[in-house]
Amino acid sequence: MTDTPTTLVTATGDSTGKTAITVALARLAADRDRSVGYMKPKGTRLQSNVGKTLDQDPMLAREVLGLDAEMHQMEPVVYSPTFVQGAIRGTEDAGALSERVREEYDALAADHDHMFVEGGGRWSTGGVVDLTDVDVAELLDARVVLVAEYASPNDLDEVLAAADAFGDRLAGVVFNKVSDDSFESLDQDGIPFLESRGITVFGAVPHEKELAGVTVGELADELGAELLTDAPTDAFVERFLVGAMGGDEALRYFRRARDAAVITGGDRAGRAVNTDTVT
Repeated sequence: MTDTPTTLVTATGDSTGKTAITVALARLAADRDRSVGYMKPKGTRLQSNVGKTLDQDPMLAREVLGLDAEMHQMEPVVYSPTFVQGAIRGTEDAGALSERVREEYDALAADHDHMFVEGGGRWSTGGVVDLTDVDVAELLDARVVLVAEYASPNDLDEVLAAADAFGDRLAGVVFNKVSDDSFESLDQDGIPFLESRGITVFGAVPHEKELAGVTVGELADELGAELLTDAPTDAFVERFLVGAMGGDEALRYFRRARDAAVITGGDRAGRAVNTDTVT
């Protein structure tokens, strides 16, 4: 093992903004003339790329941070459903996987002043092969930044559970995508409560629509698409829904979604839906 300082960014849930915070911390360190490296031991946000299944997050980090590391180094374990199925059937060796992560980490860390490691999914992901983020933090001797969302005091249960699991390795918590409606509760009650339990809170990042999605106009420009209605083009799209079922059944899902774009085919009966319900 190297003695390179290492920061592991983990989270209480999926899609909390781990990648953005990990890359932002790395960029800040780089701006202070530090040579930074990046690793995501468990690839969880998977997509097919030239015949290989890869995680989108290391690809983004490599581009933003200007790194030349190979993907197999930055993402040594592809944590796909097939992998998990094999693990529970005994086809994966947990000890060998940990050794692979440590070897790739050592190779990356040898060339950098500070390593930034991103967790996969939520902090407990990887338990079937003894590679939760708690295990990774221990394996790589990392300090931990926990990213959490906050909508109500109930969300503090997950923060406390994670803090207990990481113990002294937890450096502190960052709350991300906090709405205006929730901020007062977090500021006046949530943060003081956590600090009274000995948990450092680094701060709270507000929810910003501009960072959460794209406008209809921007989406049309990117796709080279033609707008067929005179609807406002500055409306935000924050999520995408795939219409792969009949119209009546699909409406039950669409009515629950806000600020969503629906992607659907027009070549089969029953595909058309009243998109006025999706706002």
